[in-house]
Amino acid sequence: MTKKTQTIALYFSIIIVAIASVFWVNGLILAWTTPVSAPPGSNVAAPLNVGSTAQTKSGSLISSSDMRAPIFYDQNNTGYYVDPAGMSNMNRVDFSYGYDRDNTAYYLDLNNTSKFNAVYANSYSGPGCDIAERYQASGDGDSQLEPGDIVVLDEDKEMNIKKSDKAYSTMVIGVVSTKPNLTMGALENFDNENYPPIALLGRVPTKVTAENGPIKIGDNIISSSRPGYGMKCDNYSKCQGAIVGKALQKLEGAEGVIEVLIK
Repeated sequence: MTKKTQTIALYFSIIIVAIASVFWVNGLILAWTTPVSAPPGSNVAAPLNVGSTAQTKSGSLISSSDMRAPIFYDQNNTGYYVDPAGMSNMNRVDFSYGYDRDNTAYYLDLNNTSKFNAVYANSYSGPGCDIAERYQASGDGDSQLEPGDIVVLDEDKEMNIKKSDKAYSTMVIGVVSTKPNLTMGALENFDNENYPPIALLGRVPTKVTAENGPIKIGDNIISSSRPGYGMKCDNYSKCQGAIVGKALQKLEGAEGVIEVLIK
C-alpha cells in the first residue's frame, strides 16, 4: 500500500468515527429528553425538566414535598394568582402547601396557618360567622376562658381580658369565639391558648342564663352575675354601654348557649 493510499484510509477512518460519535451523543440526548415508555393518565410524553423554556402539562401535577415559586398563575385567567410576597388574587386554591421560593417567610398552607404579605380576593368564605381578635387572658384556674364566655377588660392589666364576673358590666368587649371566620392578631399568638380569639363582630355562640327571665329573640344581651354568662337586658337605661349583642335565639330554660349577634 502506497503512502497516499494509507493517508486516504486514515482520513476515511476519522470521518467514520466522527459520524458514529454524533449519532451516539444524539442518542444519549434523545434518551434523556424522551421517556422510554408512555406516562400514566394519558399525559403528554415529555418530562418536566429544569430550564427556561415554558412547559405544559395536561394532567395534575402532584408533589410529595413542597412546591416553591415566586408566583402561581391560573393558566386560564391570569387575573387570578397567588403571590405570597405581594398582592394575591385567588379564585380557587387546591394545593396543600406553597412557598415563595425567594422568601420562605411567606407561604400558603391550606391545612394550617398561612402567612402572606398582602391578599386581595373578590370574595371570601370561611367556616365561622364572626370576626375575632386575639387578646391575652389574665385568668387561670376557675377563671380560665372557654368558647362562649363573655369577656371584659382587665382593669389591672393593659390589653388583657378576663371572664366577666358581674352583672351590667360596662367593660364587656366580646365573647370567646367557638370557630371564627377571620382571626386578627400576631402570628406568634395563634397557637397560644393564653391568647383566645374574642369575637368582636358577627354571630357567635354565647353562654346565657335566665337570671333576668327567659330570653326572647331580639333581646339585648348583657353580662350576668354568673361568671362568663350573659342575660337579657331588662332596663335599657341600666344597660347603656353594657350590651354585648342581640339574641338570635330564645332561651326558655335556666341556662344554655344561644347565637348572639355582636355589632
